[in-house]
Amino acid sequence: MPIIGRFVTRRRFAGQCVAWAAAPLLQRAAKAQARLTVPDPTREQPIKFVREFTNAYTVAVSPDGERICLYFTRHPHVTFTFHNGKWVGADAAAHDRLLGVMELDGWKGRYSTQLLEVPAGASFFADGDRLHVETQLIPISFKTRQEAIVDLRTDSLQNRIRTYDRTIYSALENNTLLGFSYDEKSRGIALFRAELPDYQETLRVPFAAHSDAKDLRLRSLVLTADRKVFAYGFDHTIVCRRTGGLDVIWTRQVAPELPYGIGRLAISADGSRAAAAVVDMTFLDTQKQFYVEVYAGRDGATIARLPVNGYQALALSPRGDLLAVGTRVPDTRTRDILLGLEVYKVETGRMIGSALHSRIPQGRFQNLDASFAVHGVEFLSGGRFVVTSDNSAVRVWDLGRG
Repeated sequence: MPIIGRFVTRRRFAGQCVAWAAAPLLQRAAKAQARLTVPDPTREQPIKFVREFTNAYTVAVSPDGERICLYFTRHPHVTFTFHNGKWVGADAAAHDRLLGVMELDGWKGRYSTQLLEVPAGASFFADGDRLHVETQLIPISFKTRQEAIVDLRTDSLQNRIRTYDRTIYSALENNTLLGFSYDEKSRGIALFRAELPDYQETLRVPFAAHSDAKDLRLRSLVLTADRKVFAYGFDHTIVCRRTGGLDVIWTRQVAPELPYGIGRLAISADGSRAAAAVVDMTFLDTQKQFYVEVYAGRDGATIARLPVNGYQALALSPRGDLLAVGTRVPDTRTRDILLGLEVYKVETGRMIGSALHSRIPQGRFQNLDASFAVHGVEFLSGGRFVVTSDNSAVRVWDLGRG
């Protein structure tokens, strides 16, 4: 079992990154652009392949887009066998798993550590120097999870092991967290503010006050770069609130005519715009009705509607002028599944570029592998770069914006 928060030196981390990511990249560097970039004569500038991290996926991006947190593992899936009357998970070895923070400046490894279990969520505080991480349930009892604060200023890690209580957190500013609590059926109960180091609750509001929605499961929650505004979606409803007093800025009812409604949300770093991926159903291969709608951050007024599917992954550029989506398209000839990136101008709806993130061949885990990570598409470095991620590869693309 790994040691809680075991520190790994920068030199060792760099060496591990080289072993896991750089070597395969160098071997394929000459072929990377031709293999990964899909020609599109209508785009205004090419999307250029920049860098690849194999055996990794994205778990968080800093508010300024200059740091990215990755989780490295060669075994992203947990397999189960039936033994002595119960199902037992075959967990990956401790040395096979590593949480690392990379800096875009030189693509250097900034910090790394090992966790007790796979991260269920992670988010940077507003200053970009600290990171809140919470893991999935620890296999020993499946009743506890690890929560950690990574401080990049001191290369330190603060831990607590918490009994599972159906609560998840997002980092805000200073020592404040935004909490979301839900019931045994994953229906939202409340939103609240909590203060570190003891996670003391200071303010609480109902998750869906005055709502007659049938499905109260949280579909998506996104924060602005300064962590002062957030938006979340459930059923056919979008709510935008301030993090300070948790007061509502605006609400929107979306696509009541569709059975499912909101699939995913995005918000620009400056809060000027928000976007929602709207779909008729969750089963990807049978989705027939879908679009992405973009709203003004101040009042929720509709700015644009694009006839694209953002259910797999969705992101807005820092100023909200570009929209990026992750696509999933089956190859009917080879039966492979193609995961792709498409970038659009919000004002015109015109695609300015596209790229192929990965080709997933037939196999035991094809359906699991052929999907984007939670942070499957994100803008970096002021909107110059876009990062795409499934559960086994992270790729960085240059949009050529300076």
